[in-house]
Amino acid sequence: MRRNAMVACGAVLLAALAGAAGGECAKGEVLYNGIVLPAKWPPRLNVQKGVPRVPPYLVEGNIPSAIKIDVGRQLFVDDFLVASSTGTVRRFYKPVKYFGNPVMWPETKTECDNSVREPGCCMPGGGVWWDASRRRFRMWYLSGWNGLLSIAESADGLKWERPPVGAAGTNVLLPNVKVDTFSVWPDYSTADPYANWRLFIAPPGCPVKCLEFSSGDGVSWNQLDAGGLVGDSSTMFYNPFRRKWVWSIRSYWSHGSRCRTYREHDDFVAGSKWRPATSNEIRSGQYDADGKAEMFPWLACDNSDLTSIVDGTERRSQLYNVDAVAYESIMVGLFKVLCGRDNKEASKAKLPKSTSVHFAYSRDGFYFDRPDRTPAIPDSGWQSGMWDTGYLGPCSSGFVIRDEQLWFYYVGARGDATAKRSGMHSHFSVGIAKLRRDGFAGMVADGAGEIVTRPVVFSGAQMFVNADARYGSLSVEVLDADGKPYEGYSEADCRGLVRVDSTKHAVTWKGGDLSRFAGRAARFRFRLKVTTMYAFWVAKDASGASGGYLAAGGPDYKGLKDE
Repeated sequence: MRRNAMVACGAVLLAALAGAAGGECAKGEVLYNGIVLPAKWPPRLNVQKGVPRVPPYLVEGNIPSAIKIDVGRQLFVDDFLVASSTGTVRRFYKPVKYFGNPVMWPETKTECDNSVREPGCCMPGGGVWWDASRRRFRMWYLSGWNGLLSIAESADGLKWERPPVGAAGTNVLLPNVKVDTFSVWPDYSTADPYANWRLFIAPPGCPVKCLEFSSGDGVSWNQLDAGGLVGDSSTMFYNPFRRKWVWSIRSYWSHGSRCRTYREHDDFVAGSKWRPATSNEIRSGQYDADGKAEMFPWLACDNSDLTSIVDGTERRSQLYNVDAVAYESIMVGLFKVLCGRDNKEASKAKLPKSTSVHFAYSRDGFYFDRPDRTPAIPDSGWQSGMWDTGYLGPCSSGFVIRDEQLWFYYVGARGDATAKRSGMHSHFSVGIAKLRRDGFAGMVADGAGEIVTRPVVFSGAQMFVNADARYGSLSVEVLDADGKPYEGYSEADCRGLVRVDSTKHAVTWKGGDLSRFAGRAARFRFRLKVTTMYAFWVAKDASGASGGYLAAGGPDYKGLKDE
């Protein structure tokens, strides 16, 4: 898309610098973790290009005096839970690409027929979910670029089959609907989420009305009323912590750079209709001046993002898309970032654009913390000739849990320098990258170290930790208001980890379980020796169920929560 068309498209969708609105200090919704949202929500941000934004809940004074930890494993992706630490450092980790990649590649006539569209198995958004009712992994993807919604299934997540359940005995589900980007989600609000699927589609074009569908089986889809205007590369996700559907809408602000606009609603159907900003609102900078706005400036790349040199010119990163999924006690953001060759160079070379997948983390579903700006899943690069040369993108549903690992399905393209068409969108395939369970970040002690939490409140009785203490040990103390261990809950009283590497290990004390502290604010002191700690949680019982969310699910679980 050329720059003038990009800016024109953004003028229809949303290209406003939103002024700060009054009433931001008033208190609103209280979240599951104790964070209090402002009364006026979503925030009306004063968008400043290039300025990194710190989530308000990470600023001292905004952090709850007692953090509620009943929901999910507590991850160390930021300092929200940490009052102090000595002898430890936080390290961020990245998934490792599966050696057998790709696991899905163009094979069928619909996927390979380049007389109609560029060939590929595309997941621009898409969805891979473990369907507990069928005991199968299910993948929704596109046959061909700007192609047709299709479905595949797998027993192990590696070997995929294309069931003949769609049009003309193929796996194509909507033969008359062209798709640019899309998202497939089970509806968490029902008793059986796998009996109520939701589908969002952004058709090719900009701007264009989005399409929304519902299904009882994920195969037969019923179209709902057409929704609001979107740009290409728009998707949606569900925030179960707040029971909100969220639309991640492509937009351009006044500088013409790719960015995201935010829309949330309790109801999937009603929420799909929104009022875009008018041209006068955009030109005047008075977006939401009447307080009736329905979509809001949200996320963009900033000065902390990487830059690249293309043909001797420095290129800033652009935020190509944002997806997110609930995992344990947080929302994990999957940011598709463009840094390098864009449309002009890619079209000329008939090779894919330079995009990669980055991680971000949120405790309210709106503000995302991005402590590591390097790619979590990088492309292989223009000179590689690999299946994921470029155009790397995440699966909209995030990741599944398998064998105590997080499996990230992602899409990449090889391109085709000999193609009669553009070639930059040719030969998409799907691969996997794997990460240790909870392994986004770890608190690492190369020698002796300790971590003291802020006051936390829980209703459970049994502590569990995810830690690698193969060459060392980990113990836990329960502290009173003066920072002293309660009797029976000191380091000497603790049976923790010694020469153990475990993603779910019970911690016990001579004083008994933690039920005596239930409902009371307490602190924990973790003492580490040559150990990496990834998470802790207080479960109701010895099963170790965390009560947290499980991203796109997995074979060891009955649903989308660990309970």
